[in-house]
Amino acid sequence: MTFHWTLRFHIVVASAILSALIVIAVSIFVIQDAESRALDLLDERVATQAELASGISDLSGDQQRFVIRTAATLGGRVTVLDSNNVILADSHDTSLVGVNYSGRAEFVSSDGTQRLNDPVLATEVSVAVRPSIVLDAPGLQVRVVIPTSKATDSIRSLRAEAALGGIFVVVGSIVFATLLSGRLTRSIGTVTQGARLVASGDLDHRLRPEPPQEVEQLANAVNEMAAQLNGLLARESQERNRLQSILESMSDGVIVVDEDRIVLLANPVAREMLEAPDDFVVGQPLYALNRNYELNQLATESLEAGERRQSEIDFLDSRRFIYAIAIPLPEIRDIPGRRSMMILRDTTDSHRLDITRREFVSNASHELRTPLTAIKASVETLQTGAIDNPEVAQEFLARMAADTERMDILISEMLELSRIESGVEPLNIEVQSVRRIVQLAINQITPQAVNSGIDIDDSGIGDVSHGVDELRITEAITNLLSNALKASTEGSKITVTAWKESDGSLILSVRDEGEGIEASDLPHVFERFYKADQSRSSGGSGLGLAIVRHIAEAQGGSATVISVPGEGAEFRISLPSESPA
Repeated sequence: MTFHWTLRFHIVVASAILSALIVIAVSIFVIQDAESRALDLLDERVATQAELASGISDLSGDQQRFVIRTAATLGGRVTVLDSNNVILADSHDTSLVGVNYSGRAEFVSSDGTQRLNDPVLATEVSVAVRPSIVLDAPGLQVRVVIPTSKATDSIRSLRAEAALGGIFVVVGSIVFATLLSGRLTRSIGTVTQGARLVASGDLDHRLRPEPPQEVEQLANAVNEMAAQLNGLLARESQERNRLQSILESMSDGVIVVDEDRIVLLANPVAREMLEAPDDFVVGQPLYALNRNYELNQLATESLEAGERRQSEIDFLDSRRFIYAIAIPLPEIRDIPGRRSMMILRDTTDSHRLDITRREFVSNASHELRTPLTAIKASVETLQTGAIDNPEVAQEFLARMAADTERMDILISEMLELSRIESGVEPLNIEVQSVRRIVQLAINQITPQAVNSGIDIDDSGIGDVSHGVDELRITEAITNLLSNALKASTEGSKITVTAWKESDGSLILSVRDEGEGIEASDLPHVFERFYKADQSRSSGGSGLGLAIVRHIAEAQGGSATVISVPGEGAEFRISLPSESPA
């Protein structure tokens, strides 16, 4: 800020101007009064000198000598006139002898003294005319003229003194105003600095009230304002933290946009649902958060109509289903513009559950229909007379028993899968020998392997222990061995290995030497009722690998498959170092 805009400058300038005006006014009044008094005194002096000159006896003698001597004594002009106002002698211009002065103001007016311009002296003069009182000079008149400069010369020095005194007064007022304004502006500067600290966020700062009283009141007002702001901000911060906690803990996504579709708020769940870019920040347009047309259009319709809008949106890129509700917010008095709040709920799991349920019913019906159809056909065959042939009857009864066992296995696996998925049975995690668990599974599958001429190699399992649920892991390994057995041909080998990773996780591997799995089938092999090629579908329900995956996930792990067509397949179960309770 430049000095000429400061309060101090204005105070100093105002004081200087006011002092100068006062000095000028007083000087004019005093000088004019003094000048008036001096001129009045001059008039009195001229009148007195004229009366004295009119009584000098020399008036009756040499009149020219008289006027010269008298003028020299008085310091002015002296003229002798007769009774007809005709000049008889003049001290400054003898050529005026014989001139009639009857028309001049000093002879026309009845005043004793006149102030006028004298053409002989070429200046303003004071004039007095008095009749002669000398007995030997009857009828004569004496005219005395003294320049007014005799009186005004003293006034000039008075003007100089007044000007010098005025300068001292103005300078003194400037100095005094500077000192006084400096003290005042320092107090105001202290208040200003304190107010800036408060404005910058230091609400605990307090000002020290200093005189004058107005500055003290201003400092107290700033302190009171800081205290109130501190309380308001504390409450606002508390409410904001509470709102932030609520938004962050919500399972639903929340987005607030203004009338220009600028995002004013987006909680973490909303960012995750919409797979927001890493560089997205609040203040960017809604399409920068997600470019889905339906989502942006929903916000637009809600803002334009001022009504609630809702829609279920299919995000094809992320394969998500999100149920979105857009609600217009009431306008805030101090913040112009319309706003809309969008609430997002992820319904992907519900959709997938519905799809899974429908597929499960369809697949279960299909799997049960085949043995039921076979049993029904065998019963009808027996009813038509085949029962009377013992050999044929035994054959059909054997088929019916096999189909019944197949249905029993299917239903048992369906119930087992349901129990694992629901989590109704708690995990029994204990540190067990992995070799012992694998051997239990191999013992269950050995008869089938011997009959098929397939060798099972478990030599790759070292002395490894891990915290697992023994029954479920045994079942999972048994299912993997059974699946590998079905994919293997006579004379091939199934390899079972187990090891610990550097992070402490356990890896269980079952590898066969079958035909392998096509790349298009790999993402689906762990789905319910999914069967890849014919070699892996014969005699199976399609639930074994799904059970393996759910057992692994129930213990915090995962199930994966690695396969190249023609080179067999390797199934792995990975369990973390610390399984969930």
